[in-house]
Amino acid sequence: MVEPDVVVVTFEHRERVEERFVRGAPDIAVEVSSPSTRERDRGRKRALYEREGVGELWLVDLDAERVELHRREGERFAAPVLFGGDEEVTSPRLPGFALPVRRLVTSPLD
Repeated sequence: MVEPDVVVVTFEHRERVEERFVRGAPDIAVEVSSPSTRERDRGRKRALYEREGVGELWLVDLDAERVELHRREGERFAAPVLFGGDEEVTSPRLPGFALPVRRLVTSPLD
């Protein structure tokens, strides 16, 4: 079992949400990578999320100031889509949602 930094479960799958955990795969898992976790996030955790049916995996890389987005296509994740700088991360799982990468990778005090 792993605990992503952030999970998103859409209203459509709300029955998966228990008081202290999510039963089954979330629609979106977000991992904020650091030098000490980067290899594990891109390797073992990515493979686990793919195998368990997570809809999307967002790997937020604070050092590179980018988001690596893995979207499910069938049984596997497609090639990652990279977002950086002033680009906005969007998701078909969250219609109307758009978040600038800079807001994810910079401190609110900057």
